[in-house]
Amino acid sequence: MTEDRRDRESRARSEASGREMNEMALISLALSIFWVFGFGSVAAIWLGRKALREIDASEGKESGRAMAWTAIGASAFGLTGTAMVAAVWVAS
Repeated sequence: MTEDRRDRESRARSEASGREMNEMALISLALSIFWVFGFGSVAAIWLGRKALREIDASEGKESGRAMAWTAIGASAFGLTGTAMVAAVWVAS
């Protein structure tokens, strides 16, 4: 399946549901994946919370709640891992 076809199908699903994907949720998920030594994780948690507030305020016009929560969870996991690696590095 080509990238262009996926984009068209995604837009069609979005238009059919009448809801638009929240951009902050998408950015938050990207930052949680590319955590940049913990700094991206902190930003992803902040943006994920902001996305959840925007989605709530949109009164059903925006989607992305699951994506925002996934980003927050992945970021918390990443921060925990970073803290554990730092603790082992300091202790040795």
